[in-house]
Amino acid sequence: MTALYTSCDQAKDRVVLVDGGMAVGKTELLHVFSEHVRENGGLLLNATGARAERTLRMGLIRQLCGSGRLPPETSARLSRLIRADDQPGGDPEARAEPAAAIGRAIDRADAELTDMLCAAVLELSADRPVVLCVDDVHFADDASLQALLYLRRRISSAAVMMVVSFWERPRNDLRAFCAEITRFPHEWVRLRSLNRDEVADLVNRRIDQADTRTADLCYAMSGGNPLLVDALVDDHLKEATADYPQFAGAALSCLYRWEAAILDVARAVAVFGDHATMSYTAHLTGLDEETVDESLSVLTGAGLLDGMRWRHMGMADTVLADIPPETLGQLNAEAAQTLHRDGACARVIAEFLVKAGTAQALWAVEALRTAAKEALRENNAPAAARYLELALRHGADVQDRLPIAMALARLEWPVDPAAAKLRLAPWRRAIVGGHLAGADVVTALRTLLWFGDGDSAAKALTALGGSLEPGAAAGVRSMSHLVYGSPDRLLPLGEDAGALAADSRLNTTKVLGTALTARPSVDITGAADFHLRGDLHDSTAESVVVALLALIHTGHTGQAAAACARLLVQARTRGSTTFLALLECVQAEIALLHGDLPGAAEGARTALDRLDARGWGVFIGYPLSIAVQAETAMHRYENAAELLQRAVPEAMRRTVFGLRYLYARGLFTLHAGRTPQAVNDLERCGRLMREWRIDAPAFIPWRGALAEAHMKLHRPQIAHELLTRQLALTPPAASRTRGVTLRLLASVSRRNERPRILRQALEQLRASGDRFEVARALFDFSRACTEIGDVAQARLADQQVERLGLTAARDPGEAPLKKGTRRRTASLLSEAERRVATLAARGRTNREIGRELYITVSTVEQHLTRVYRKLQVRSRTDLHLGLFLDPKAANPGT
Repeated sequence: MTALYTSCDQAKDRVVLVDGGMAVGKTELLHVFSEHVRENGGLLLNATGARAERTLRMGLIRQLCGSGRLPPETSARLSRLIRADDQPGGDPEARAEPAAAIGRAIDRADAELTDMLCAAVLELSADRPVVLCVDDVHFADDASLQALLYLRRRISSAAVMMVVSFWERPRNDLRAFCAEITRFPHEWVRLRSLNRDEVADLVNRRIDQADTRTADLCYAMSGGNPLLVDALVDDHLKEATADYPQFAGAALSCLYRWEAAILDVARAVAVFGDHATMSYTAHLTGLDEETVDESLSVLTGAGLLDGMRWRHMGMADTVLADIPPETLGQLNAEAAQTLHRDGACARVIAEFLVKAGTAQALWAVEALRTAAKEALRENNAPAAARYLELALRHGADVQDRLPIAMALARLEWPVDPAAAKLRLAPWRRAIVGGHLAGADVVTALRTLLWFGDGDSAAKALTALGGSLEPGAAAGVRSMSHLVYGSPDRLLPLGEDAGALAADSRLNTTKVLGTALTARPSVDITGAADFHLRGDLHDSTAESVVVALLALIHTGHTGQAAAACARLLVQARTRGSTTFLALLECVQAEIALLHGDLPGAAEGARTALDRLDARGWGVFIGYPLSIAVQAETAMHRYENAAELLQRAVPEAMRRTVFGLRYLYARGLFTLHAGRTPQAVNDLERCGRLMREWRIDAPAFIPWRGALAEAHMKLHRPQIAHELLTRQLALTPPAASRTRGVTLRLLASVSRRNERPRILRQALEQLRASGDRFEVARALFDFSRACTEIGDVAQARLADQQVERLGLTAARDPGEAPLKKGTRRRTASLLSEAERRVATLAARGRTNREIGRELYITVSTVEQHLTRVYRKLQVRSRTDLHLGLFLDPKAANPGT
């Protein structure tokens, strides 16, 4: 082009056409060439087309006339013509519409203006070269195109050069312009995108010591579009590669500089994403497929698209963010409807409906519900919740929306029971009215019972006729056992013998529930295994917890601990927060029953923090009672008092968890020296248990604690009666309860009978695995032997206590040891071994322990081998017992 300009005064017909794709450098080329013209003495008249000015008649010619480079008198004459042309009058038809085609005769006023401009250009070219430079001529009005052709035909013999740039895919009327202008000699410059090496060269010129990866990334993201490459380099120089703001802005500017159809197609492709096709894009934009195809070619040539896919997903996000929210919602809704008509899968349709935020039609609600079921089969609960939320907002009536609300509550309960409660609050009338079926019954009753609303649960069951499908009946029965101790106390759950025999879920649930608060008539291990042997499911959470507690309360704590450890791993994997918290409570209770007081306190507090206070409902009494008992046993009374100051729901007091709470508070007040208050709590606990017909010492041994209180009040006879009654009610399998009862009974028996009774207590407590209670019994045995003069037996008992390292397990009536008192002079376990053993006892796998402690699995295995040998245990299940041979674990101040 500079060569053509140099020979401009010697040669003729200097016309250059410049075309190319979107943002490949046409404007930049004309700018550089224009600077060359100015620097070399030429007269430059330039104009630029714009989409907004396409309806401005003779818009480009007006720019050429007003460029400020014409002689003053010439410019003044042209201005007068332009002003006269803008005056009202003349032929309105001729002024209202631009010329429909290039072949149409030019308007007289336009011809006069063009002729005067042409005359001025020819006159000026006698002294120096004149260059007419028109950028983006594809936006020109038809009158301007006619005028340019007029000029072209009259400058062939003068030192005049015309440079015109336009898109490589011009509109139809511009094709006629190109055909006409190329009838004469011309040069055609076609610009293209940069190749990989050219992009690398551009990057290296702007970034010192740019690595190959940066250049490759710029090429991959831009497709060689120079504008986009420059923007990417700007982002790299500004270290803004997280969101590429310059790149995003450049991509948008490309779209807005071209025809509206380009922007519409780009938006449609962004909306459809991976599902974009030619026909879908045409339908969403309202354009014909030929126009869509041409637009896609432009976008591909510009480096934005690669076929029907964005070169960089950030571009799609930028385009979507640029669409007004209301418009974007409409586009997504139309896309969903298009996909529905085409038979797309429900999950795909549902995602578009969620983005649209609306599902007005019946087909849309059904698609959302179907998609939710598919998501649940893939264990994608968050996606299912999104679909159901939208379906619930647009459901037609109660019969349609109630199942959706129930399904949402079923999804929310494993993560946040309080959210499930709020979800069902608007549907209370329908629930208690019996408008439930199948799994919805369990969902509603589970939520009601979790928050202690037994009255509403009873009304709902009554409305349903009191009969449930066996699976639902098993779930409701389990929940009722957990909350009220017996399903018959508040809920009308009557099953005939045939139903019990026909459905193993219902039968085993009834057996296990009975084992919680009564003396079981059958071995419950088989029934428990029925619920514990499979994988974890949120729908069976209550039955699993009932099975674990039944094992605990019948003396099968080892089996319960092993099952609980396995289920904890599954709960963490599934992200079931509620069930995880319940299992952590069970594990803490097992630790408490085995004398692992620090583990019980820590485990209960971990569970307590897993859900907020509102989410726990009446179940909050479970972790609180365990933590209070553990802290009290370790003489950490301030900690226990802090736990008891936490707010609890009033409904909890009418539940089993209220009984647990009363018992724990009674133990605290007893050991903290507030005996009268302890008597009140323990007597109330016992009275309620008798009234509710769940008076089982293996569950809550309230008589033993009350007997201790009467001992402090110097009422040995009352204490003896309470303990004798408790012993009679305790089944043989409940060895821990029997052992503790016998230990207390010895203290109110005749002096010479105490060693014998304490030997029986020790036998029972050793069988139960509670090392802490064993130590307490040994203390008492040592004292009893001393009282009758059997010094050898007393010394032997003291040696056993010293070996256990549990000197903190002295009688609560004695003064607590001072903080920091050493239990033994050396620890059986090293610090590293103790950390590994503690995590293993809490159910962590070797791999999980390694990740948590930043050691290899092999190192974990080596530590556990030494731990088993030192603590004299054979398996991981017994670790929580053996750990209490370690004085650091036994020391409550550690």
